[in-house]
Amino acid sequence: MQNKLTRKASWEDMYRKHRNNVKNDVIRSAKPKVDNKPPLLKITAYYKPGTIEANTARLAQIEEDNFKLIRNINIIYRTKRIPKCYRAKDDD
Repeated sequence: MQNKLTRKASWEDMYRKHRNNVKNDVIRSAKPKVDNKPPLLKITAYYKPGTIEANTARLAQIEEDNFKLIRNINIIYRTKRIPKCYRAKDDD
């Protein structure tokens, strides 16, 4: 009966013999039977310079419009204020 150490050694010896029997070139040139690699990433699917430029221009226009709106609201509050829009009671 073999103990665990000799059994392990025998498996290692068998593996070494197997590696020596098989030519290294054959092992290196062996192709896998299952394709487990991810698909190739096409940059153009995710990075679209035209869309990015359009979004940048749109955001710049929105910020400019917001700045004009805030400036106009500031002018209204500083000068004219909001008029009181209610009717005075008639003394009829």
